[in-house]
Amino acid sequence: MDDRLILACDPDLHHSGLALVRLADGRPVWVGVGNTTGETGDDAVIVQLRQLQNRMPGYVVYASIVESQEIAYTARQGKNPRSMIPVAHVAGGVVAMFNACYSPSIQYLVKPQAWKGDVPKGIHQARTLSKLGWKYETIGSGDDKYCRPTELPDVSCADRLNKGDWKHVVDAIALGMWLAAKLREIESRKP
Repeated sequence: MDDRLILACDPDLHHSGLALVRLADGRPVWVGVGNTTGETGDDAVIVQLRQLQNRMPGYVVYASIVESQEIAYTARQGKNPRSMIPVAHVAGGVVAMFNACYSPSIQYLVKPQAWKGDVPKGIHQARTLSKLGWKYETIGSGDDKYCRPTELPDVSCADRLNKGDWKHVVDAIALGMWLAAKLREIESRKP
């Protein structure tokens, strides 16, 4: 079996999700999260990056993907676009960290619109967990709706996550699955 791995990150100022996904089948093999504890602004960016660095998995990474920030996408969600600047700093820091720690052959910084379109988080996460065959529950309502597994998946470090961590970890898994499918498609066209 192809053992190449994709490291994915859904960056956030306070809770960034990480997932390591197999290229061959898009299934997660490891998950993690970086959490801050009340820091704001630039302090939160630095603490978030340190948290993520301390959680980096000890695997060989073939490709990496980080969700970038998009002003228009954020505005459509009714959020203040300026609030995304610190998150963009986290995303840039994660790209640099992935490069320094793993030197992946392939790196992607992808806008939300490119990998999930206008599909709301709760719907996209439900589709992701369904593709994995995981039972899940939906938490929250409206724009704050997200999904989390109801049973602990057989994925390294999943037992270390709090229930709320899944809000970002499922997005990281979905990012990794998206890139795995994209790379498999590209490879299938090679002679």
